[in-house]
Amino acid sequence: MTSTDPRVEDDLGLAARIALIALVCSIVAAVLARSLGGAFVYDDLLLVQRNPAFGSWSALAHALGGAHWDFVEPEQAARIGYWRPLTVFALFVANKLGGGTPAGFHGMSLALHLGSTVVVFALARRMLSPYGCNALVAAATALLFGLHPVQVESVAWISALNDPLAGLAQFGALLAFLNWRERGSRGVPLAAALCFALALLAKESAIAFVALAALVDFTRTLQSGERRCASLARAYVPLALVVVGYWLARAIVFGDAGAGFDRVTSYLFLSRPREITLRIELLGGALALLAWPAQLNLFREVRPEIPADDAQLWIAVLALVLTALASWIAWRKHARITLFALLMIPASLFPAVLSIRSIG
Repeated sequence: MTSTDPRVEDDLGLAARIALIALVCSIVAAVLARSLGGAFVYDDLLLVQRNPAFGSWSALAHALGGAHWDFVEPEQAARIGYWRPLTVFALFVANKLGGGTPAGFHGMSLALHLGSTVVVFALARRMLSPYGCNALVAAATALLFGLHPVQVESVAWISALNDPLAGLAQFGALLAFLNWRERGSRGVPLAAALCFALALLAKESAIAFVALAALVDFTRTLQSGERRCASLARAYVPLALVVVGYWLARAIVFGDAGAGFDRVTSYLFLSRPREITLRIELLGGALALLAWPAQLNLFREVRPEIPADDAQLWIAVLALVLTALASWIAWRKHARITLFALLMIPASLFPAVLSIRSIG
């Protein structure tokens, strides 16, 4: 499908669109505002409340050059391969703004989530406009994103602040990459590469952006005369350079060429068949949660063994089969935006599925 101009004008003016997204954010904030009264729980008690990095600017500078858990017991720190300096900085700022109280951290998480909601609105409006969808449809998409129950833990749990932070940077990278493509792929996508780098500095799983960018290239509506695989080098070399630079920085932090990625965060002691079924549980279960978000602790417990008739496993299998079938139909019918929506979650989850021992 091609178009002379993929950007269709909305039936709403700029002021109306601003008012619309403000309304969406107000609704999301009102629903999630209860999180502001939450206390420090679980990992917060150590990672946030007793973290020496938040004591002073000099302590912060030291923490930015070290692994995410380096201040805890040596044995525990030695096996956790997380380096998230942007997350540490965001927590430091939240600590200063909130005077060390939980409310400051919760406010930061909520603000980041609202920022992602705004970017999702812009991204949806840009991607849906070739199909005649206006700002109201984009607002509905942003509202669904902002209020979906799977977002609750990331917003309400202080230690999960890396999720809305990395999510905001990744959505920003997607929007910048799409804008660059629609401007004719001139120059290089520096804004997308910068946002990608920030996402990686917030959480390792942001490496999934490379797959998401490729998915955008594969599914977006082309302008008249444009080739689908145009300027691949200019599109992906900057992203590759970000990955190389990120790896080198981590190699310095962890002191070896493995860059911390070879560390085993969770000793699962699983058989090879169980590792396969666990990946099915994670990927298919995540897809099922979008349609029926009832069991929100999908990633919490790993069962060493499961019976062949386990309901959770077969729900995950069914979700994968239905997603694959829907994706095939969308591809056959050239419904590219539907195909993007169906494949976005699997593309986002591939780092966790690939390295289940570092699923945190």
